[in-house]
Amino acid sequence: MIQRIQSVFLLLAVIFQLLLFFYPLYTLKTTSIDKPVQTVKMTGYNISNFAAGDEKNKQAQPLPLPLTINLILIIGGIVTIFMFKNRKQQMTICRFLILLETALIVALVYALDTANGVLSGLPFNKSYSVIAVLPIINVVLFFLAFRAINKDEMKVRAADRLR
Repeated sequence: MIQRIQSVFLLLAVIFQLLLFFYPLYTLKTTSIDKPVQTVKMTGYNISNFAAGDEKNKQAQPLPLPLTINLILIIGGIVTIFMFKNRKQQMTICRFLILLETALIVALVYALDTANGVLSGLPFNKSYSVIAVLPIINVVLFFLAFRAINKDEMKVRAADRLR
């Protein structure tokens, strides 16, 4: 059923995945006195590099691997919500989504290293956004959804034994 707790966990995970598209995870700003201030922002799908106050002329470097993984996670989460009649397949997809979310975390850490390389040789300040914690929260949400689906399956099996 759609109103089960695992649907809430999966819906929250999908919403958090969507937030990775719109808000920066990481921001770098140069602190060099003799050069103009440059800013690098990393979202879930690209790294933007622009001078201070000139966001219109920014250079964006796409991140195809995190983008692809993010889209698969969003679609997989939505599909899993509506597969409530097939709990075994729902649990398998949840396990796959946990592994995929872990792969996204690794890909984002690699992209973070790429973002640091954009301003190599210049002193910079870096700051993480609260959004950077969302992939880790999503792993927990997918795990909680998996446990709730497993509990439902155990209840159904117990009811079938009683018949």
